[in-house]
Amino acid sequence: MMSPTQDQPLERPAAGKSSASDSFSVATDEFVREPVETPQDDFWVRSFASYLEQHRHPFNRASHMVGIPLLIVTAIAGLVMLDWRMFVGGQLLGWTIQVLGHRIERNRPVLLGDPVAFLMGPLMVLVEIAESFGMRIAFAKRAREIVQPLDPD
Repeated sequence: MMSPTQDQPLERPAAGKSSASDSFSVATDEFVREPVETPQDDFWVRSFASYLEQHRHPFNRASHMVGIPLLIVTAIAGLVMLDWRMFVGGQLLGWTIQVLGHRIERNRPVLLGDPVAFLMGPLMVLVEIAESFGMRIAFAKRAREIVQPLDPD
C-alpha cells in the first residue's frame, strides 16, 4: 500500500487486521496510515537502540523512570518559583538516582560519550508511558528488536 497523500484517501484495514503496531501515529478504529520510513527514522532507531542497550537492567530503567521526571519537574518548578534549593536539590537527587541505576547495571551513563543521550532519556520515559497506555511506537519497537536481552550474570 502506498502512503496516503492529500489526494489519496486512507484505506480501511481488513477486518481484524491493523498495521497500527507499525505506525508512530495513533490509528482510529476506521483508518490506518501505513508508516513511511525516512532517513530520520534510521537515526531515531539507532539512537534509541544505543540508549536502550545501556539501560537493560530493570532497576536501571526504573531509576531513570523516576530520576528523569524528577530532574525536569524540579528544574521547571525551581525556575518558576525562583527557588534555587528546589532546583539544586532536585537535580542532585535525580542524577543520584540514575547513577545508582548505572552502578547496578555496571556501566557508565551514556551521556558522557553521546550528547544525543540527553534527548533519549526523556524520550525513553515518554515512550514507556505512552506504551503503558497502549500506544504503539514503531521506532521504539524496531530499536528493541536490535537490543540484546540482559545477561542474567
